[in-house]
Amino acid sequence: MFSKKLHIVLAIICAGSLITVFAASNAVAGPFDSMKNLASAGSSGGSGSVSRESLDKLYKLVTGAEALLDKSVNIAFSMVANKEEIEKFTQRQKEIEKIQDPKERDAAMNKFREDQNAIVTKATEKAETAKKIESLDGKQKKLFGDSVFNVVLAALMDKEAVETSKSLSTALKSNPTAAASFSNDVPRVTNIASSLPEQAKKATDLGSALTKLAKTAKVEVAVPASAADAPKAVDNF
Repeated sequence: MFSKKLHIVLAIICAGSLITVFAASNAVAGPFDSMKNLASAGSSGGSGSVSRESLDKLYKLVTGAEALLDKSVNIAFSMVANKEEIEKFTQRQKEIEKIQDPKERDAAMNKFREDQNAIVTKATEKAETAKKIESLDGKQKKLFGDSVFNVVLAALMDKEAVETSKSLSTALKSNPTAAASFSNDVPRVTNIASSLPEQAKKATDLGSALTKLAKTAKVEVAVPASAADAPKAVDNF
């Protein structure tokens, strides 16, 4: 029996049917190679397609959007808030930096962002804020316009991250082997998929409010076409 099988295999090789041989080797390989194949699957993030690359790309997108949003909102805040509010939040930020416990620090920072965004949003509704922005010099107006662009861009990045995380979460849930291969990533992806949509909405609303303010204050603001656009340089702030 062994000799007969060997002759068959040799005949296939001699005939040049590499596709058939490849399929046969996959069938024999078993679950171990199947898991390896999943680990090196394409990075599209679609159903049944999860890879280290696609997961790391998601994490990079989320952290990049958060950093961009924080810096841009800080700039907008410094231009629309009053002196007392600026001093208060500057002090709060210093106190947050002293917190040692990571969870406690993250919670404090999230509350800081929420309160800061609320002040900026409220300020955009006031006529005096538009006058204040309109009275800025050319350099400051450009900085404000660039920060608004970046807020909108961060919102687009968040939206893309939401879609990607949902796709990856679905793929992990529907494929036990993939879930086993990336077991440490499952909680993180699930958390992003469930918590990020609210942040994306808030960023979108804030971007719209700031864009409207800029228009009223006669500040030119470009609008990013997609999440892949490069952020405006605001490093000199």
